[in-house]
Amino acid sequence: MVRVKGSMLVLLVKAIRADRSGRLLAAVPAEHREAVGGMILPIRWYPFELYQALQDTLVRVLAAGDMEIVRQWGRVTAEDAMTTTYSAVLRQGDPIGTLANYESFFRRFFEGTEFVVQPLGGDRALVRVAGFPPDWQPIYHVIRGWLEKTLELVGARGPQVDFRARSWEGHAPTEYLVAAGGAR
Repeated sequence: MVRVKGSMLVLLVKAIRADRSGRLLAAVPAEHREAVGGMILPIRWYPFELYQALQDTLVRVLAAGDMEIVRQWGRVTAEDAMTTTYSAVLRQGDPIGTLANYESFFRRFFEGTEFVVQPLGGDRALVRVAGFPPDWQPIYHVIRGWLEKTLELVGARGPQVDFRARSWEGHAPTEYLVAAGGAR
């Protein structure tokens, strides 16, 4: 059973609450609206279904299903989180070492999931992510954006994070081939 830390939910809830038109809140499934209006405690664990429902609302309403926009959200949220609260994960000048730090970092936010980094030598690594609903594309695009931005934050030049295997296409787990591009 996957659970999500409240600190990850807060980002989604803030986005929904910031919409003055009310169309985002109206698009949230009825069974999850109370959570959006309530207090989300950053240190508490919540059912993953809530996170997925809120993320799906944003993807459907704001991104119109465009996974490139979802990837960019991953980049923006990574910059915000990784330059403030979670900056200890970053290892300046060591992109692959930073990815290795993600293994324990990831479990702090998504209980019941796996994030495994396999160094391939030089500035390359294979990253495997499992435990999320395999057919739920948005999470994998958010993670891709997080990885790209995090690598840039530690000095990687032109990092590439490409899908090697996609769980929503029947390959499990989802895998990313990472080429950090060297550090500055």
